[in-house]
Amino acid sequence: MTLGLEGFFNYDVPRQRQSATFERNVEEQYFPRAIMCAHVRREMYVSPQGRILPCMSMVGGPIEQQFPNMLEIPLEEILDMDSPYMDIIDACISDFMEHNPECRECAWRTACCGGCRAVAVRDHPLDYMAPDLVTCEYFKGGWKDRKDELLRSIGRF
Repeated sequence: MTLGLEGFFNYDVPRQRQSATFERNVEEQYFPRAIMCAHVRREMYVSPQGRILPCMSMVGGPIEQQFPNMLEIPLEEILDMDSPYMDIIDACISDFMEHNPECRECAWRTACCGGCRAVAVRDHPLDYMAPDLVTCEYFKGGWKDRKDELLRSIGRF
């Protein structure tokens, strides 16, 4: 059985392992090679209108119109062209840090690595390289420390 508090952490009971959605933990030396979004590397979302998006969470917002439409452009071309979709697929953490100077100086930069692109566009509707403010709150607001303390107190961390 795996216990999960969606978007916060998961605990695999048989393996006695926990993982936290917000915690990437990538050493700074790997930022130029570490991709921003692993999800978009594995899966593609096609909206009901035919737009190729990194994930379903970007549907319905202003940024959706920036993505290519496979009803107008063959998928092969979309995957071979300069587009917001390919920009996200190819984006590395170093690209994010260059776009967000305040994040370069953050004490949590190697733990968060910019967070989720879909959450970022929720607060910055046209900037998929903006910081994910939910992940910022997780670290800066002390939620990681609270979660770690809770797991320690029940002997699971």
